[in-house]
Amino acid sequence: GPFNLGWDYCDIPVCGGDNATCMEMDKTTCGCRNVNYADYRGNNSHTAWGDSCENWNKTKIINAGDYPDAGLDGNNFCRNPESSPNPWCSIDFWGDKKN
Repeated sequence: GPFNLGWDYCDIPVCGGDNATCMEMDKTTCGCRNVNYADYRGNNSHTAWGDSCENWNKTKIINAGDYPDAGLDGNNFCRNPESSPNPWCSIDFWGDKKN
């Protein structure tokens, strides 16, 4: 993204229909707007700007273990564990230079 915040939002498709219909849809492809896409369980691992997402176990922004039902599970997929407006992920802005 244009500003380094250590994270950025992801561009996740909306599951269509009303809320009840949405809850029945395949959450590996989309998320429901009424829960801010927190139900999305797909494998998008890039922000809307194209940055690669960092593994949730490595991020310092949140403790992944505090959100056992958020689908973080040691992956680097876009998720919304704490009720943000949209799914997001942390990004390793400095890449390998950090180590």
